[in-house]
Amino acid sequence: MKKITARQNEIYKAHVRAWRDDNFSYEYFQSASQLRDILNEGKTLKVLWRHFVDKLPVMSQLMMTSTAGVGVMSNTAKTEIRRGFKELLTKLDIV
Repeated sequence: MKKITARQNEIYKAHVRAWRDDNFSYEYFQSASQLRDILNEGKTLKVLWRHFVDKLPVMSQLMMTSTAGVGVMSNTAKTEIRRGFKELLTKLDIV
C-alpha cells in the first residue's frame, strides 16, 4: 500500500486534534456520500474515530481513555489509526 497522501494526513490529523480537544464536528453520519462530504469539508466525526480506536489492542485503548493518559497516544495506536484512515479514505476516493 502506498503512503498516506497529504490530504488524507490532514484528515487524520484533524481527527487527532478533535480527539485531544474532545471537539468533533459531528457525532454520526447517515450515508457514505454524507461521510465523504463531511471529510472533504475538513470536518471530523466522533463515530469514525471510535471505529478505529475500538480496533486497537486493549492496552492502547486504556491509555487513550484513562484520565492520566488523556491526549497520549502510543506509537502503535498512531500507526493503526492512521492506517485505518488511509484505507477508508482511499476506498472513499479521497486521495
